[in-house]
Amino acid sequence: MNSSLAPIILFVYNRPWHTEQTLTALMQNEFASESVLYIFADGAKPEAMTEQLNSIAEVRRIIRTRQWCKEVIIKESDINKGLANSIINGVTEIVEKHAKVIVLEDDLVTSKFFLRFMNDALLFYKPDNRIFSIGGLNYLFPIPKNYKHDVYIVHRTESCAWGTWSDRWDKAEWGKVDFRSLFLNKKEIKKFNRGGDDLIKLLQLQMDGKIDSWAIIWDYFHYKYDAYCLRPIKSFVKNIGFDGSGIHSDKMNGELHSGIQYDNSEYDIKFDIKILPDKNIERNFKLFFIRKNNYFKDLTTKIKRYLKKRVRMIMFKKCFISLHKVTPHSSIFGLDRGTPIDRLYIERFMESHQADICGNVLEIAESTYSKKFGQNVKTFQILHFDTSTKEATLVGDLSEPVSLPANICDAFICTQTLNFIYDIKSAIVGCHKLLSDGGVFLGTVAGLSQISRYDMDKWGDYWRFTDLSIKKMFEEVFGKGKVEVQVYGNALAATAFIQGLAVEEIPNINKLMQVDQNYQLIIGIRAVK
Repeated sequence: MNSSLAPIILFVYNRPWHTEQTLTALMQNEFASESVLYIFADGAKPEAMTEQLNSIAEVRRIIRTRQWCKEVIIKESDINKGLANSIINGVTEIVEKHAKVIVLEDDLVTSKFFLRFMNDALLFYKPDNRIFSIGGLNYLFPIPKNYKHDVYIVHRTESCAWGTWSDRWDKAEWGKVDFRSLFLNKKEIKKFNRGGDDLIKLLQLQMDGKIDSWAIIWDYFHYKYDAYCLRPIKSFVKNIGFDGSGIHSDKMNGELHSGIQYDNSEYDIKFDIKILPDKNIERNFKLFFIRKNNYFKDLTTKIKRYLKKRVRMIMFKKCFISLHKVTPHSSIFGLDRGTPIDRLYIERFMESHQADICGNVLEIAESTYSKKFGQNVKTFQILHFDTSTKEATLVGDLSEPVSLPANICDAFICTQTLNFIYDIKSAIVGCHKLLSDGGVFLGTVAGLSQISRYDMDKWGDYWRFTDLSIKKMFEEVFGKGKVEVQVYGNALAATAFIQGLAVEEIPNINKLMQVDQNYQLIIGIRAVK
């Protein structure tokens, strides 16, 4: 590890997909290959059901699948400590060893410049004792047009993606403070609420034992020492946890709490050694946390969400009410009812590897995923086996590698295609030939699926794969250690997909993201030439 870089601490628990997104993005950071990563995995609660235990086990499998940083140190707990205790104990242990830390939760997609910003800020502001912590993201609130700095300071901590130093963290007397005197002084309450009027209410809930929050106590020590949290004007982090999987559930809140994202094309952050609080930013920042004006909007959102969930449950029960019906609800994969379930998995796979979709990108039949998930793409190319597609920039047959040019792309996207090619091994050779050295193949194949009648009648529907079979086939061409596979699906997903149900008809979409290796609906392949 580069001794000037702060170690990274990641806290994980029971959200496999979110954890993988967080780690994948972190791995693509500039300084990841020089950093040490500590992963703290919390244990199961005593009352945890099988579903919960499976999710925890899947998270622990995922954190071991790749070398996310230069050094990865995993610390697993046999008991459930809870997020607050996990963070307090974990940060204390690591910050005492390294003098500074960068902390992440398991639902954050970081910019490739996140670690650079955090390390630069921790180094630059170490002598400034007014600043207790560094936040990696901003919220969506108005920034005054005349504010020219790249960062600002406020009296409220960041609890998702943040950093601090040991001499600041040591000032927090965890579990030793009597907060009651604060509530007796209106002047001090006003001072404590400089970062938002909700802070004193959160502290009261903490005192009453109704919440278990380390962050509100960390806020208290910022108040006690009249300290600041420094934040970027544009976020280096996107919060993906506002989807019902954690304590948050509103996608709009996710956008509000992620702010405007920093441009990934180049890094140009300037720090001001004499940075001062800006009154207009402080006012707008504080207003962001006032919920009164949003009461009716929040109520409406909750009602809509409840009704939508009830409709989903009713439709789901209606769809499965009879075992006497021998025909599916849709014979075209649910396309006529909404989003096909396999499409959800394909997009999740592409999203998790979007950093690979760069440079000269080639895609089968169309450039949908190249354009949706590509980053810094130079050219969009389309491969088709004949001239029937006008948008095709290249005509060739994957199963006849001699018809294909060599070394033409940095990334090749090939979704739901190999199932319909009889000479599959030649097709994999063709995929390999198209890629430049170091190029990445990103593809998906069907595991459990009905026959695609359209494809069967047009050119044939030949294969259904397992993760073992497709990995062995690709390793024969790309080589061992060059191929990774990702399984998606479970019994619920398989049953719903065979019945032709759409994603929108599943009461709890998060259940679709739980993986059961025995029900492999979609298999994603990443192979490097």
